[in-house]
Amino acid sequence: MLFRMRQTTILLFSLFLVISVKGFGQQVAPELVKAIREGDARTLSGFFHTSLEMTILEKDYVVSREQATRILEDFFKTNKPVDFTISFGGEKEDSHFAIGSLKTKDRKYRVNLFFIENKDNKKLIYFLSIENDEGYAL
Repeated sequence: MLFRMRQTTILLFSLFLVISVKGFGQQVAPELVKAIREGDARTLSGFFHTSLEMTILEKDYVVSREQATRILEDFFKTNKPVDFTISFGGEKEDSHFAIGSLKTKDRKYRVNLFFIENKDNKKLIYFLSIENDEGYAL
């Protein structure tokens, strides 16, 4: 009986998680997803907070929107995107997050995005990381 209850609980939790992930993927602005997919750092910068933290391939930054744009332009020059999809996401209070998969010609990267809502309820990125996707499973 206890085993069956655990199975049911796990099944319900899994179903809730899948529904939540699909819903959040739709909450991430399509323009943001397109900007990453196309390696368009200028358009992506429109979703940045005025300052943000970044980790790009194990190098940490605390930068302005303009500096972040230049860093990502350099990254996209050497890592031309082929595809980008949101794999997972969620929210807690005012903070939201999304985890995505960025495919380039030669590699696959995991992209972590953390958002905060501004006074106009627009989600702005305050933390972004791009990591080698080796060893991660979503």
